[in-house]
Amino acid sequence: MFNPLDYNGIPLERQTRDWRELDVAPIDAENVDPYATSRIIAVNGVENEAIQFDFQIARNHADSDIRREMDFLGSLSEQQHRVVERLLPEVGSVLETALEYEHAAVDLDSWLARMEPDPQRREVYECDALEDFDHLYRYADVLEMVRRRRADRVVDELTDVLPEWAAAGQTPYRDETGREPTTAPMSDLNALTMLSVEQQLMSFYRNADPTYVDPFTRPTYREISQVEEEQVARHQTLVDPTTSWWEQLVIHQYNECYLYYSFLQQETDPRVRAVWELYLDMELARLQVARDLLRRFDGREAEEIVGNGLPEPLGFEQNREFLRRLLATRLSPDALGSGSIREVPEVREVRGRLENVPTTDGVPDVLDVLMEQHRRIEALFFEIDVATGERRQAVWDELVDLLSVHETAEDQVLHPVARDGIVGGFDVVRDLVDEERKIKQMLVRLIDAGVDSDGFDDAVSELRNAVLDHARNEERFEFPQLRDQVPAEQLRELAAAVRPVVPA
Repeated sequence: MFNPLDYNGIPLERQTRDWRELDVAPIDAENVDPYATSRIIAVNGVENEAIQFDFQIARNHADSDIRREMDFLGSLSEQQHRVVERLLPEVGSVLETALEYEHAAVDLDSWLARMEPDPQRREVYECDALEDFDHLYRYADVLEMVRRRRADRVVDELTDVLPEWAAAGQTPYRDETGREPTTAPMSDLNALTMLSVEQQLMSFYRNADPTYVDPFTRPTYREISQVEEEQVARHQTLVDPTTSWWEQLVIHQYNECYLYYSFLQQETDPRVRAVWELYLDMELARLQVARDLLRRFDGREAEEIVGNGLPEPLGFEQNREFLRRLLATRLSPDALGSGSIREVPEVREVRGRLENVPTTDGVPDVLDVLMEQHRRIEALFFEIDVATGERRQAVWDELVDLLSVHETAEDQVLHPVARDGIVGGFDVVRDLVDEERKIKQMLVRLIDAGVDSDGFDDAVSELRNAVLDHARNEERFEFPQLRDQVPAEQLRELAAAVRPVVPA
């Protein structure tokens, strides 16, 4: 487990660079991993946010020594931002640049959705992925028609990401308002990262004049640029405005350390990898400065805010199957590329919640809670397929715990009500309980064998099919009847008995 607070990094007095060291050549977009561009765009946005924040403190603090120190930190961030920005590949048009920015946004949305511990925020990132993928799809479509350039050269075989649509609509979204937000440090870091990148996109759209875009493309370009501004406004609601300057400074610096560390593990280009390694060492020293300022002015330790380390990062390169699954289960194929994706119910509900627009009565019932668990279980099964090492063991442990508490909640809370409260309840519950018994037997065998055992992959695939089939049977035969035949107030009361077992 990487903990940036354990390292001192390069002393600040050795971090200043002259212009020759800042004059770097861009990467060759045609001959590098496309995810290298996504990583550069993400870091570019985070560094830009760091510059603005450091100078904001410098402008507003009364102590002249603090102003000088924050000005110096801001100037160091500016140097890093200049190098990172110059690493971005040279592209032939505004349209291709916009397409690469949207590609990076989709990568980041997917990455954060897989890491996010809070269900509400995870929904936000999943819906952002749907919106941004729609932008990417529409830009790529126009690029092939107008520029006669294959879109897959820019976005790494975009068409291969598109899923088979047989499963579309099987797992509907449910608005789940009323749950207390998580205080997990990872959630704060994710929110800051996504806000920083969305701000970078918004800045690009503000500065890239639509008149430089092909006339055929301008309506799409203007529409998407407006959506990006709205996304920034929504992501600002995920960042806590009540924290002090010094708490925010610690979060900013810690987040930069974590991103540089994460991208260092994934980078394949040796020149870019060297940049990530150098800048990680620099950010580690700035984190120590932020830590000291937090102690001095707030009397707190950084560990109270960011914890004692973060799990191994997931990789951008592993997001394709996640995105395929998300598109297949959340989106009708008719919506993709139509320009109306923001009116898809699941996207509209999440947007409405962040914009304080009521979409339901605001009170989840027991079926909402259990269906949220179904979605989380499905996501964990997918992650088992792509995770490795310690991360795989951690995902497996979370999945085992969630399956256990989920089935306990259904056995003790839901099935007794269904047995007596719906038509044919005895037969429905008997069949579901029989499926659960078989799942428990499979789960026990896998727990005993362990994730490193021979045949684990095949066995966990069999378990996944059984669990997801069981979930679909519940949502088809049990849940609809309960919603129709059991009073809504009773279902909401039952949620209180189930909610303690929902993962935070």
